[in-house]
Amino acid sequence: MASQPDQNVQAIRRPHPQPGDEVCPLCDQLLPHDLSIEVLQAKLKEKEQHAAQELERRLKAQHAKDVALRVEQAKKDAQVEATKREQEIRQEAKTQATSLLNAEIDKAQEAKSKAESEARAAQNQIKQLEEAQEQQIATEIQKALAQQREALENDKTDAIHKVQSEEFKKNQRLEKQVDQLKRQLDQKTAEARGEGAEVDLYEALRENFDDDRIDRIKKGQPGADILHEVRYNGQVCGFIIYDSKNHGAWRESFVQKLKADQLAAQADHAVLTTSAFPVGASQIKVKGDVILLNPARAVEVVRLIREHIIQTHRLRLSSDEREEKTKALYDFINSDRCRQLMTRYEKITNDLLDIDVTEVKAHNLVWKKRGQLLRDAQKVHSDYRAEIDQIIEGRSE
Repeated sequence: MASQPDQNVQAIRRPHPQPGDEVCPLCDQLLPHDLSIEVLQAKLKEKEQHAAQELERRLKAQHAKDVALRVEQAKKDAQVEATKREQEIRQEAKTQATSLLNAEIDKAQEAKSKAESEARAAQNQIKQLEEAQEQQIATEIQKALAQQREALENDKTDAIHKVQSEEFKKNQRLEKQVDQLKRQLDQKTAEARGEGAEVDLYEALRENFDDDRIDRIKKGQPGADILHEVRYNGQVCGFIIYDSKNHGAWRESFVQKLKADQLAAQADHAVLTTSAFPVGASQIKVKGDVILLNPARAVEVVRLIREHIIQTHRLRLSSDEREEKTKALYDFINSDRCRQLMTRYEKITNDLLDIDVTEVKAHNLVWKKRGQLLRDAQKVHSDYRAEIDQIIEGRSE
């Protein structure tokens, strides 16, 4: 009942449309005479377009913001994953490097222990031999003295001079026996030392030149201690013979004997490793076409000689040309330049060994220094090669 007056009021207030009037299609209100439906529709359309453009703008902005956030998150995720992978790779490399370093250290310690054990065994054997010889000498002397005292006590006064004469002769014989036993002891000791040095040289050659054939000459057979057959691509290029001496004094007969063995074996080179050198020489020397070496220098000098043999074989030089190149090689071995290179190379290798043994914690520093030393060693080796190439390929003036 209450709504009816309101409807009546609205009906009273709403003007009645007259012929020719236009009504708003949305609210059914009469339009002013100066505003047509076409104009109203154009304004509505324009307003809708503005609203649609504003909505499109907001949607594009929101989409761009979402895309930027997703790209940024993807970059962060990729960076985290890359960092994690880098840490894993570093840890794996560190673990592998530690394992390799520990293996090398164990190998060096094992070789050192083996060498020390062999040296102790040899020393014990020599000591036992010396003690046995000394005991035998002391027994003989005591026996002779006892016989002398017994003869002096039992003989009469008129036989003293005769006994003394006989005892003097006995003492002379005993002294000769003592001297003979000492010489035998010295000879056996020298042979024992020489045998050990020969074995060391043989093992070092086999370890460093495994492509070649290296044989020890049996004791009692004529010739040198070791025969080295140099091979290249399966072909025999030449021969090197070796003698190993560990005497306390130098003897010229060492060179004469090895030179005769070289001629008999028709070897290209003869190498004598020795602890004693002629007066004025040390470490390395060429004497009578025989190369004298300190055992510590043997491997590197033999490497030099071996390359000389291979290159002369490859160049197919005549006998005269080979002799000329060999003489040039020996002149180089005798030169200060060679000794300087050998000393430098030995220092570098010793530094490498010191680093491998002592450096454990600072791996990165050790690897950097080891790499530099290895490059230095390779440079020295290249200098060796350059000297040999100049000797082999150069033409004498």
